[in-house]
Amino acid sequence: MKGNSIHVESNVETCKGFARELQTCLEKGWSEFVRSPNMYQYVQFATFMRDAGFYESKLQGIVPHPAYDLGAREIGKYVTAACRRWGLHFDTFFPGEFSKSWEASVDGIETRQFTLDVFDRTARLCRLSIAFPHLHNGYGFPQPPIVRIDRVF
Repeated sequence: MKGNSIHVESNVETCKGFARELQTCLEKGWSEFVRSPNMYQYVQFATFMRDAGFYESKLQGIVPHPAYDLGAREIGKYVTAACRRWGLHFDTFFPGEFSKSWEASVDGIETRQFTLDVFDRTARLCRLSIAFPHLHNGYGFPQPPIVRIDRVF
């Protein structure tokens, strides 16, 4: 029993450190993204998608909005390097599976919530939640994504 306790404590510390680094990576990526020339292109793309009827289509809620999906990936551009530094990987592509994500309101801001299981080789260490605050009226990410540890295995 004592050996298992040490293992869990090690997982907790690893997950805390990794989550802190991911938060830093996402804040850096978000800061660069909202100030980049690409932001205007994403605004135009989102406007085009709205005018083309994306929100009225049967696709909404089934597939990610392309402008938000691409923006989230650009915000997360430093995540892969953090995974390499820690020698860890996820159970799916970043930021997570859209079909398993959900919308929630956090402090009055709409967020898309994703979960990712973190692995060290084949050992599952923890489950992270990543919340992407975003605008429904217009296009944008008003705040950086928020990383939270949901569970340590």
